Amino acid sequence: DGGGINVAAVRAAAAKSGVDVGGLTEAEALHLIFRSGVSTAKVLTEESGRGVGLDVVATAVAAVHGEVEVLNHPGAGAEFRIVVPITLTVVPCLIVSIAGQSFALPLHRIIRMLEAQHVQLVGGRNLAVIDGLAVPVSNLATLLGLPAADGGPWVLLGTTSSSHAFQVETVLQKRDVVVRGLTGRLRGLKAVSGASIEPNGSILLVLDVTSLIERSAAIAETAVSVFEKPAGPARQLSVMVVDDALMVRELQRSILERGGYAVRTASDGAEALAMLAEQPADLVVTDLEMPNVDGFVLTSSIRAHPRLANIPVLIVSSRASEEDHQRGLDAGADGYIVKTSFDEAGLLSAVSRLLGRSPDPTTKSRNGAAGLARGIGLHPAEPIAPR
Repeated sequence: DGGGINVAAVRAAAAKSGVDVGGLTEAEALHLIFRSGVSTAKVLTEESGRGVGLDVVATAVAAVHGEVEVLNHPGAGAEFRIVVPITLTVVPCLIVSIAGQSFALPLHRIIRMLEAQHVQLVGGRNLAVIDGLAVPVSNLATLLGLPAADGGPWVLLGTTSSSHAFQVETVLQKRDVVVRGLTGRLRGLKAVSGASIEPNGSILLVLDVTSLIERSAAIAETAVSVFEKPAGPARQLSVMVVDDALMVRELQRSILERGGYAVRTASDGAEALAMLAEQPADLVVTDLEMPNVDGFVLTSSIRAHPRLANIPVLIVSSRASEEDHQRGLDAGADGYIVKTSFDEAGLLSAVSRLLGRSPDPTTKSRNGAAGLARGIGLHPAEPIAPR
C-alpha cells in the first residue's frame, strides 16, 4: 500500500510465533518476513495470514543459489530485488586455498580481510570480536568437510542481513573468474553457486556466501560437510503431502522432491485416504486444520486401515499447544512439526529419520501416547517422535 514494511509489527509477529527477536538488527528483523509462519495480517484470508507466501519465494530463489534483497522505506514503500546467477558470467573473486584446494569467493560479498592475530576469539571459538562487534566465526575447511589448519587469515563476508568471518588457509589472489552454472548432479551441491575451468584443466568452485552463512551453525552441530548430498534411497520413497493451502502443498512438494522423494499431494484428508487406498505411500505429511476430513481423523483412519496402519505420519501444523501435540500422538502420529519453526532442513531431517526406521508394530500399543509424549517432550522445537 506504499507504506513500507512495519518492522516493529514484524518483530511482534515473529516473537508471537516463538522467535527470539531480542538481539536482531533492523536488517535481520526485516528478513523475518521470509520465515515460515510469520505474518502481520490481522485476519486470515485465502491470500494472506498463513505466513507462507514469502517463504515460498525465498525457498525457490535459494534453490537456484539466489537471494532476495529488501530495501524498506517506511512511509514510502518497499523494494524487493531477486538476485539470481546466470548460466555464464564473469565475477571478480578472491581465490583462497583450503587443504591444498582452491576456492573462489565473490568480491562483492567480502567486507574485509584480517590477519589471524587481529581476530580475538571468544565464546568457545564460535564468536570473534572485530572492530568492537561480536561476529560469528567458522573455519571454512571444517564447513567444507576438509582437513582444517589453524592460524590462517580470516575473511569477513556479508549479505544484506548478516555477516560472518571464515578462516582460510591461504589467500592467493584477486581476479576475474568466468563462472558457469552447475548442471546435472552437481546442482545438488550445497554452498556452491558455480564453477570455473582453470587454464590447467582443474575445477575452481565458486562458493555461495549466503548459503555458507546460513548453514555454518547447523554444519558445526551435525559435522556434515556442505558438499555432502542427501543420501539417496535405494528405491525412490514416496511421500503424500496433505494440506488445504495450495502454497503450503507446493512448498513442501518442492522441498521433498529436492530431497529425492516422489511426492503426491491432496487437499484434505478425504482425498488423501482415497489416493492412499489406491496406492499407499511410504510416509504421510499432513496439516491438521482442513475441510471435510481433518488431520486428526486422517491419522486415526490410517492407523485403523489394515493396509495403511504402518505408514509413518508426520504432522506439520500451525497449532503449537501441548493439547494439540497430545491429540496428534493419540491419533497415531509419529512426529509433529510446528509451522512457525518449519524449515527445509528440519522437514527433510524428520522425514529421513522416520523413513530410516523399521518400526516395531507392537511399540505403539506397548508404550502408548504417554511414552510418545515423553519421547519428544511435547515441545514445538522438537520435530520428531520415535514410534
